[in-house]
Amino acid sequence: MKNKLFVFMFFLMPLLSTTVFTNLSSLFSFAEEHNLSLKEVNLELEKQRYDILIAKRRKLFTLELQSSYMRVSKLMELELPFLREGILFGTKNTYDFSLLFNQPVFTGGKLSANVQIKKLEKSEKEQEKRIIQNKVYTEIARLYYTGVIAELQKEILLRQKAFLKEFLQDTEKLYKGGQIDYIEVLQVRKKLNEMEMALRELEDKINRTRIRIFNLIGMDNFDGEIKFRAEPRLKPLPIVEKIINPEISLLAEKEKKLQQIIKFQKSSMYPQVFIMGRYSYGKPGIDLIKKEWMGYWNVGISASFTLWNWKTTNMEFKKVAVDLEKLRNRRQKLLSNIKAQLENLKSEYEKNVALISLWDERISLIKKVLQIKQEQFRQNQIIPTELLKVNTELEEAELKKMESLSKALLSRIEYITTSGLSIKEEL
Repeated sequence: MKNKLFVFMFFLMPLLSTTVFTNLSSLFSFAEEHNLSLKEVNLELEKQRYDILIAKRRKLFTLELQSSYMRVSKLMELELPFLREGILFGTKNTYDFSLLFNQPVFTGGKLSANVQIKKLEKSEKEQEKRIIQNKVYTEIARLYYTGVIAELQKEILLRQKAFLKEFLQDTEKLYKGGQIDYIEVLQVRKKLNEMEMALRELEDKINRTRIRIFNLIGMDNFDGEIKFRAEPRLKPLPIVEKIINPEISLLAEKEKKLQQIIKFQKSSMYPQVFIMGRYSYGKPGIDLIKKEWMGYWNVGISASFTLWNWKTTNMEFKKVAVDLEKLRNRRQKLLSNIKAQLENLKSEYEKNVALISLWDERISLIKKVLQIKQEQFRQNQIIPTELLKVNTELEEAELKKMESLSKALLSRIEYITTSGLSIKEEL
């Protein structure tokens, strides 16, 4: 009994360990944790957080410990006429241990501007993450709905295949009864063969779509399962009150950073003031005659100011101002392009929604014609190819409807992404 249970569990475990994705949300969640591009940008954000902390702490004082040892071959000697031996200053072996203190007092806003630059660099990286997320989620959604449409097309072809198999039997009976020519049988067989090839193509397309999704979400072993069975709901296009495309936001953050860089450069026009202090313990210390270990301290202030640098600072301002103007032009151009793209996507979506309704109407009409033709075929009033022709028209209309549905879904996805709305929420 135990052996049977072990064998049962051995074969059951792979099934239990298989990850099953039933909808888009589950794919998005998995990608958020495992997609390598998103992992990389998250690490970059972690690095930016440390850069901000470092920039903030540069405004604080620093303490530095120094130590030194030195030996000299000769010492300074003072000879006096009333002394038999001269007075030596210092010792040949010199020891010194020091604690240094340094505190920036005024830097012309340099350190504060540097903090803001680091914060804006982090904001840039966050916008870059949004761009990567949008690209990853958009591609996942595109592939997912490609798989859904392929499954729906497969269902259409399977229904046609079942019909053709039964129709082939009826056609063969008519041929054996001498009521039709053999070419009628061949036509049905030919159509059935085409159906088999089309199904194989769809199976391959679904499998390749599944592999591409696994690669995109970060599932390297490709052992998951994706349910492409859900009937896609064609929702209206979302209302875009304001374009919040992350690429525009990224350019805006770059503009802000350039403005802070100008402030950073302007700081060089002001004096740089620091308070410095030092405590030392050494031998011989400052008393070179006693030659004993002693401690002493000194404190002071330092200031530096650039008097003349051939106007290179002013030239740096002008360079950044040119870059700033270029960024503004790029942002305006991008915004204009996005507005045009949204209009085109809206037109594409509305066209395909209208086509879906027209295809539904056409399918309804073809089904009515098919019912009449089926009745005529049962009464031997028409040859099989006439019925086959109408049935093929129905198949083509249903597949065309799926194409329009696919285009409508993909244009809606593109519309959401381009406008900057959350694809996770809008789908």
